Amino acid sequence: MGVQGKVVIVTGASREGQVGDFLAKTFAREGASLVVSARTEANTRRIAEAIKGEGFRAIGVGVDATSETDVARLTERTLAEYGKIDVLVNLAGGLTKYGPTVELSARNWTDELNNNLTTVFLCSKAVIPHMTRAKAGKIINFASVGALTPMPQMAAYNCAKAGVVALTKTLAQELKKFNICVNAIAPGLVQTRSNIEMMKPSPEDLEKKWVSLDAVAQVAIFLASEASDGITGQVIPVYGKGI
Repeated sequence: MGVQGKVVIVTGASREGQVGDFLAKTFAREGASLVVSARTEANTRRIAEAIKGEGFRAIGVGVDATSETDVARLTERTLAEYGKIDVLVNLAGGLTKYGPTVELSARNWTDELNNNLTTVFLCSKAVIPHMTRAKAGKIINFASVGALTPMPQMAAYNCAKAGVVALTKTLAQELKKFNICVNAIAPGLVQTRSNIEMMKPSPEDLEKKWVSLDAVAQVAIFLASEASDGITGQVIPVYGKGI
């Protein structure tokens, strides 16, 4: 009932100690074959080599997920390597514009939406025809608790992630007749290396308020597995232990 033998694409996986790196390695250890993608190909190859060093299958592909041409190349490379696409994990994106809404430029707004919403649209659109032909597939999008309970100073990011929620629910309705499930994970503050280095939380806050990488990965594994068949259009919040 796990992900043994499935082909999984993880976008936005480029740095050790981050969510994408952890997800890719967890999927591989559960028996999946991985395609690791991000803008910097050298970083994706480094993660793929680490996975292969543990005896699992993985390739790294440098992709700008805001580019339709690049995304098409990602699906073509996946099919050339493995012959199928079972699971797409849309992780690419992240918060880059923090501050008062009135200080956001139009370019800031567009960039944040492109990185966090357009990426999900383009990658999903690229894999859907292949999943439709197979009459099976799982698409797992990454939203945020900011989409459910918006925080100040993050207007563009919050709106992008709210768009991810709407896109998730729309695709779930369109694709359920093809046995394709589309769901989203909405984590709180995750215990990534960069977040910890930047915010320097106390040990108590880290334990009680932050979300572990493993907690996020286990939800993703569940949504990718046969155990979640029939669950679609859902947004699953993942909070810290103290929430």
